[in-house]
Formats: sequence, structure tokens, C-alpha cells
Amino acid sequence: MTATTPPPNHITIAGPVLRTVRIVAPHGNDFALVAKVRCAGPNSPDDASLYISPYLGSGWTVRAASSSVEPHATTSIPVQRSHPNAATGDNAHLSLHHSGQTHAHVRQGDRVGPVFGPRLDDPTGGHIALIECDDLSGLPLLNPREPASSSRFDLAVPGPGAGTAMLRLALHSGASEQDLIDRIPYFATAPLLRLERVGMPTPLVIGFRPLPVPGTPTSAPGVRIAGGWGPGASADGPVSAVFLWAGPVS
Repeated sequence: MTATTPPPNHITIAGPVLRTVRIVAPHGNDFALVAKVRCAGPNSPDDASLYISPYLGSGWTVRAASSSVEPHATTSIPVQRSHPNAATGDNAHLSLHHSGQTHAHVRQGDRVGPVFGPRLDDPTGGHIALIECDDLSGLPLLNPREPASSSRFDLAVPGPGAGTAMLRLALHSGASEQDLIDRIPYFATAPLLRLERVGMPTPLVIGFRPLPVPGTPTSAPGVRIAGGWGPGASADGPVSAVFLWAGPVS
């Protein structure tokens, strides 16, 4: 990633070593760690893949599935992979590959997918992934004494009960900061992640957009992550997607 000149009143998260954006949300007098978005490291200078990992509570189970879903539909998706008593080192994550493939991993080497969409740096841009949480209970808390790191940025978003029924965060891609702003004015003052890689005709710019959900929070702890339809996907027809759930199982 390289630095860029941002538009007025705009923040660009960029730098030669930045690799991780942690999603955190207010929880009581603390902040809960919800998920982290990590980009391919310096050993892959031509790779703009993204990896989205849920944070895990004690004894939680990670489940995954892939499916074709209708827009705005409410449906039940059968679980295809499950990993009980998951731990952070098991590396559960959604991998949105630069090539357009997307997998969901319940642990290293145990995955569903791929589903196929456009390349992640496709200049059409669009909504590429979703992170949701109904209840922050059980998630680990941000450690205020943790040393600062130039490779990490913490992004605080509204959690359940902070004027919204749930935490819902959409990830959007674009070919430039201005491209995202032109499509969604919210990004004029929001942090954006910019990646420039060997062989890419344009940068890959990622925006993080909280989506308030009216209503009352539910007592259903856990984190859900979805992606795979790729940039430029139509909102009018079914799309292929992969899903990752992490939470307690009764």
C-alpha cells in the first residue's frame, strides 16, 4: 500500500506497512473486537487479496456454507463445514482473492467454496462483503495497553444498541477514492484503505460503511461474514456467496 493525497476533509488509511484494519464497537465501558480485515502482505507484491476474520468467544463454533441467494431474501442456508471450540490460531476467515475467487475457512485447510466473481480490483467497484453482529457478548475486548502498531488501524463502528438493532458493516471497492465518493457520498469523510500492487491498472480502494438497522437488539451473540459476489454484482438477481458464522451453539 502506498500513500495518496486525500480529498479535503478525508482520511486515507495508507502506508507501506499497514496490513490490518480491526473492526471494534462500543461495549459497556470498553470496546469489543468484532472482526479484522487483513490484506496480502509485502511478500505478495502483485496480490490484492483481502482476508476477513471474526474474533472468537470462548467455546464458540465456526460454521461455513456457500449458496446462491436472491437479493433481499430471508432464507436458511445449510451448514457445510463446522469447527467446534474454535481458537484464534485455527485461522477461521473469509478469503476474497484478487483473482475473483472467494472461500470461507472454518480453520486452516477446511473450507467451502470457491465461488467466482469479478477480480477484486475490477474498476466497476461495488459492495463486496458484509460483517454483522447482533450481540457483542462473549467477544474479546480491546486492550488499551496494547502497543500501537504501524501495521494496524482500529475502526470503531456503532454496535447493537447504539441507535441500531445490530452491527452491520458493508465493505465497498472502487478504483479510486473519488470513485467511491461519487457513488456513496458517505465516503467523503470516512477512512478508506488503498492498495497499489504490481500489474494493477488502477488502485484497489476499500471503504467501510456502517449500515444502521432500526429495531431492538437481540440476544444472539456471534459474528457473521459474507462475500463472494464481487464488485459490480447486480442487485436484481441471485448471486453466489460464501458465509462464515462464529458464535456459541446451544
